[in-house]
Amino acid sequence: MEKEFVPYDIALALKELGFDERCLKGFYKKEIIWAETGNSYDFNSRKPIEHFVSAPLYQQVFRWFREKYFITQYVYFDFDDIWSFRIDNGDTGEGNNGFVTYEEAELACLRKLIEIVKENPTDK
Repeated sequence: MEKEFVPYDIALALKELGFDERCLKGFYKKEIIWAETGNSYDFNSRKPIEHFVSAPLYQQVFRWFREKYFITQYVYFDFDDIWSFRIDNGDTGEGNNGFVTYEEAELACLRKLIEIVKENPTDK
């Protein structure tokens, strides 16, 4: 089930962007942990804040970008037998291709979403 959660570097970047959703898991000193209660929890608000980072699910992060920034995205299998992603942000859109696996394309898509929001942090 660990593969359902974004990696630490993505979770940390999301925390820096203001991600504050409740999560089933969190990172403590870069190691993933279960929520003590078994319920969702906002690990990003725990003290000391430099040790705790929420570990969201991939689908949770994609939904967060759609709802907070109105950025839509999708990963698809291209005609050239490669995985690609597309991001649409209002009037503009961009994509990237050449990934061997769906997971590689999904992770690259998340990194690009983070880059887009860092360049233009205004939420809608």
